[in-house]
Amino acid sequence: MPKSQVSFEIEVQAEEFGKIWEQEFKKIAARVKIPGFRPGKAPKDKVLKEVQEGAVTAEAIDKAVPQAYFEAVSTAKIVPIASPKVEVKSQGEGKPLVFQAIVDVMPEVSISGWKEKVRSKKLKKEEIKISEKEITEVLGQIQQNFSEFKTVKRATAKGDRVEVDFRGKIIGSDIDDARLASKNHPVILGEGGFIPGFEENINGLKAGEEKTFKIKFPENYHAKEYAGKEAEFNVKLGKVEERILPEINDALAGKIGLKSLADLKKDIKTRLESQKKDNEKREGEEELIKTVAGTTKCEIPDSLVEEELANMLSNFSHQLAQSGLGLDQYLAQIKKTVDELKTEWQGQAEERIKIALAFGKIAEEEGIKISEEEIKDEYSKAHQGHNHKSELENVQEKGYIRNIIRNKKVIELMVKLNENSK
Repeated sequence: MPKSQVSFEIEVQAEEFGKIWEQEFKKIAARVKIPGFRPGKAPKDKVLKEVQEGAVTAEAIDKAVPQAYFEAVSTAKIVPIASPKVEVKSQGEGKPLVFQAIVDVMPEVSISGWKEKVRSKKLKKEEIKISEKEITEVLGQIQQNFSEFKTVKRATAKGDRVEVDFRGKIIGSDIDDARLASKNHPVILGEGGFIPGFEENINGLKAGEEKTFKIKFPENYHAKEYAGKEAEFNVKLGKVEERILPEINDALAGKIGLKSLADLKKDIKTRLESQKKDNEKREGEEELIKTVAGTTKCEIPDSLVEEELANMLSNFSHQLAQSGLGLDQYLAQIKKTVDELKTEWQGQAEERIKIALAFGKIAEEEGIKISEEEIKDEYSKAHQGHNHKSELENVQEKGYIRNIIRNKKVIELMVKLNENSK
């Protein structure tokens, strides 16, 4: 066995597994419709004619294995860092469930000299200053947010909001691409929301007018199937609206609950100072984390890298979905496979794992403790406003929250060491 793996055999007593089997059977029986019987009230033999006994056993195993596994690693004081590989060795009616679990455990981690490196690290510290230009820019954004639009009967101009019907076609292609067409599509001229040249071609048109023009997609366009290609668009202009900006005065300040323009400027300055301080703090923490990672030496198990890559891929897919794009679509656009994407991310995944292992080692050496009360408080903050159980019962989620708190405490320790050395 590799150094970072442990194999052990776990047995679930026949009586205990029998109880779990009966529980899963009742759940399945309640879903099975058998003529002449209410759901969940049919005799076992009739239910098992509809549902194979093996299906119930599979559900029971899925229920029993995680429970027995977590109890076993806890008793053995094993710290797993990845999901186990499980193989059922034996199981039968009236017999115990026996399975083998091979699990990656915490590898040997060396962080020799990390404190000295953290203490000697020079972090960027600058006096926080807010210029009048920065305040004016924020005032302009607020002014834009409270602007109104009024329909006008004139040619379009920069800053107008217009609605357009358009249909495009890649020159040389016979495909009618629905992605290059839209109706009543809103455009604010001058914001650069379309490919270069599109807004310029409709600027100066009046409501009801049409225009056909050719433009070229940029070479670095995000949708690779269009990158560098020329397209012809037919556009019909609909509504034209002029943006009416409110004056920057006490009345504008009143719209966001402040008494005067002076109060608004003071509030903007305070917020900008807070943002800069937060950015400086975050950048400093990132530098210290990189410093610790540079002192960390360990052998990272392949399965842990695979699990981290799977998490990264899942999070990335979720981000794509929020922008209306599926992972398969994205991969088709960049002309890559999932495996190629994982290969690109491997270095990043290994770095994340190394940092997590270093944090765990530091927490162990420094005697950093996390109480049940801290876990409950963090859980409550994370689920504030959601209808969740008050008691945190999920073992994996509890471990995740424990790691979040541990990481915060380790970072606080690093910052304190660095600041006290100055």
